[in-house]
Amino acid sequence: PSEKFSLQETAEQLERALSALPQEYRQVVQLVRVENLPYGEVAARMGRSEVAVRKLLSRALARLVEELDRDGVRIEG
Repeated sequence: PSEKFSLQETAEQLERALSALPQEYRQVVQLVRVENLPYGEVAARMGRSEVAVRKLLSRALARLVEELDRDGVRIEG
């Protein structure tokens, strides 16, 4: 059964989940999803190829979903 959370609770859970990620994962999520930078720019900033950034982001988001799930937040879609 999924619980309903307030916006503040959800933001706090997201912050906790992000802080549990390794620094490299947090960085790629921040640059791509929060700052909305193009993959090429993120790759240059991180000293990686675009393909490596895409793979890193995929792993980071999967880990983020796991962390949120542990906190009772269900991500669908």
